[in-house]
Amino acid sequence: GGGASPHGEVSSLVFTSEQPLRLAAFQDLFAWRQDRLARSGANSPLRHVIRAKGVVWFEESRGRRQLLHVSGRQRAELTDSGAWASRPSVALVFLGRGSAWEADKERLRLAFEEMASGTESSAPPPDRCVPCRGGEGDAEDEADGEAAAIALSLRAACDAVRADRRFELLGA
Repeated sequence: GGGASPHGEVSSLVFTSEQPLRLAAFQDLFAWRQDRLARSGANSPLRHVIRAKGVVWFEESRGRRQLLHVSGRQRAELTDSGAWASRPSVALVFLGRGSAWEADKERLRLAFEEMASGTESSAPPPDRCVPCRGGEGDAEDEADGEAAAIALSLRAACDAVRADRRFELLGA
């Protein structure tokens, strides 16, 4: 028959922002996927997400574009896709199903708004900062300076992910 699914209809939440997200807050939101036994997972606004895709921009790596792909409860992947070719922004779509998802959508929207609001410090905690290396080189070539800044930002983001044992850094 053509009846409705017993789990409810699929609906979406779209989040966009012209402000970057804070990496630590993003990691905290997705941490429940790494440790399903954690009590925080039972209350996560992501618990009823069945699929998500989008482009993510982090404060800690402003020059780099990240792609998010979530499918099911066990796969969440964040991939560096290189430097921005256009103006940086955040654009995410989440799909969920059922009345519990409908209730979680507002909580999820608020969590992402807070991540992008800048109300908390956007700098990583001191123990996650990368010490500057080198320093006294030629500053003549702006392209080299920009490349060095991007490399330092990416290194800081990677170190922050490595320091958080809930996540595994792939391809680095």
